[in-house]
Amino acid sequence: MEKMVGPHDKGGGFIYMHIPGSQDLLSYLSNSVIYIPNVYRRDTGSRMIFFEIGLNAAIPPGSRG
Repeated sequence: MEKMVGPHDKGGGFIYMHIPGSQDLLSYLSNSVIYIPNVYRRDTGSRMIFFEIGLNAAIPPGSRG
């Protein structure tokens, strides 16, 4: 799905991931990264930088071992 976010604006959404049942959720998230490679300028169509978002920030501080 395409999502457009203007300059200095914010965007949001949901990401659904399959986490194997045998995996510990905290360990799995602490080593996971979302990679978004296809980011383009709307005006010129030129490719911009990619984004990497570490999911370890999603772990509540009191839950870390």
